[in-house]
Amino acid sequence: MLLVIVAVAAGVYYQISLNQETGSAEQQIAAVIQRAESGVERGDARMAMSVVSRDYKDDMGTTYSLLRIRATDALNSNAQPDVTLANSRFSITGDHGTLQTHVRVGDRRTEETLFDHDLTIHLRKEKLRKYLIFRTREWRVVSVQGLESVLD
Repeated sequence: MLLVIVAVAAGVYYQISLNQETGSAEQQIAAVIQRAESGVERGDARMAMSVVSRDYKDDMGTTYSLLRIRATDALNSNAQPDVTLANSRFSITGDHGTLQTHVRVGDRRTEETLFDHDLTIHLRKEKLRKYLIFRTREWRVVSVQGLESVLD
């Protein structure tokens, strides 16, 4: 019985390790951004925040905890977000990456533009645990520059 459990655990670990390192760093980061985009469009704050590092801190002093609260509040509104990224450029050095992109968020219901700005998204490849026991590494957003222009 113990042998079966170990074999299943080894198989799951092998599958996770295969899935994590597939594709180039750019493709991995694009998948992370796509997951965040899907979370926003579905109104799923948990999914959107799953790509944000617990170490998140931006130039305006926003931390992970505050960002989670703001994301939950924003996604609980009546808006039906439609997220579009354009002119995306990657810069990757080791375990750190930068994505410069233009982000537009519109409301599908009212066709109103809610957000339309250039952003610089800083990411870092972090050690994580899947299913509490399997170690892996994934890209996480550690800060975003350009949000201050929204408040001007």
